[in-house]
Amino acid sequence: MLKKKMMAALMIMGAAAVFTSGMAVMASDSNVIIVANSPEEVAGNDEDKEPLGEASDFTFDFETLDYSFTGVKEAEFYYIKVFPVVDGEESKSASFQSEKIDANADNQYSGTIEDEILLAGDYRAHVVASAAGYSSSEIEVDGTSTLLATPSLSANWDTEDENDVKVKITITPGDELTETFTLTVKNESGETVYTDEKAEAGEIVLTAKDLGVEALTTEDVYSVAVSDNEVDGYNLPAENEVSADITEARGFGGSPM
Repeated sequence: MLKKKMMAALMIMGAAAVFTSGMAVMASDSNVIIVANSPEEVAGNDEDKEPLGEASDFTFDFETLDYSFTGVKEAEFYYIKVFPVVDGEESKSASFQSEKIDANADNQYSGTIEDEILLAGDYRAHVVASAAGYSSSEIEVDGTSTLLATPSLSANWDTEDENDVKVKITITPGDELTETFTLTVKNESGETVYTDEKAEAGEIVLTAKDLGVEALTTEDVYSVAVSDNEVDGYNLPAENEVSADITEARGFGGSPM
């Protein structure tokens, strides 16, 4: 019987599970995962268990998230967890963890972690080996990502003065390193009518004169595009440009402001 401690039991019926720091598998054949409330409880759960051997030959690409490693004979499954490293210290909170990687016959593993991204910074990746009846083991590798992130954009008509309609654009950086952006405005026929190759983050207001016309109305059709400018030593995101049509700002309830 388990000692009376504050624990939670999560029943997994044949489904793949994502494991977080502090989880320990008590019996894989029972499909029960015991979630401990503290590292001390995890250590208690591993008492009197034989240590599991470590995986080896672990490689991890901190930009593509490709991985490979050689497994351990007794292991039943593995998972990979990645932590930020700041000033040489590993964070207590993981950036993400992979889904469970089931053991295979030849003990060779490779793949790519999907739907995650590591922005520019230093990280440490761990591959954890687990099996019922054994205490888990892990090995780690350090690395760096140089990926910048795509900015976000909003573009609305500024109708505070209905006799002088303007365009209000807001650029929000996707990372902490990019300081300037390339801003482009096109008219309905796709002609570029305004370009700023050193636009800064925040709010930008453009007038009819900026767009080369005498006056603007909310019926006009324009589109705005923004992309990161290069930062020395870092890589631009694969999809670097975001775009939006200029629309009327909406207030609460969806009515134009």
